[in-house]
Amino acid sequence: MDVRPEVVVAVAANAEQGRNGVVIKDRIGLIVYVNAMKASRQLRRFGNVYFTSKREKYVFLYVDLEQYERSVETIAALPFVDSVLRSERPFITETYANKKGKLQEEV
Repeated sequence: MDVRPEVVVAVAANAEQGRNGVVIKDRIGLIVYVNAMKASRQLRRFGNVYFTSKREKYVFLYVDLEQYERSVETIAALPFVDSVLRSERPFITETYANKKGKLQEEV
C-alpha cells in the first residue's frame, strides 16, 4: 500500500485542528412529558437524552440553544407528546445570602 506524504500531513493537520478547535455549544434542558415511553426513543434525534422516567413518563433532554424554539415546536407537534417544559436552571441565581444578609460567593 502506497501512502503519499501530503495525505498523511493533511490528516494530521485535521486531527490537530479538531482537538484544539473544539467549540462547546450552549445547551438548554427540556422536560418532555410523553404518553408512551416506547415512542420516546424518537426524541434522540432532537438532542441528548439525559434521563427518562418510566413512572412519571417524562424525558429530560438537552438541545442546542440556537435551535431551541424550532425544537420545542417540532417536539410539541409529535403525537405521543403531552407537554414540553423548559428547564429553569439557567435562570436561577446561584448567589445566596447568609443569615447576616451578606452575599456569599457563587457556588
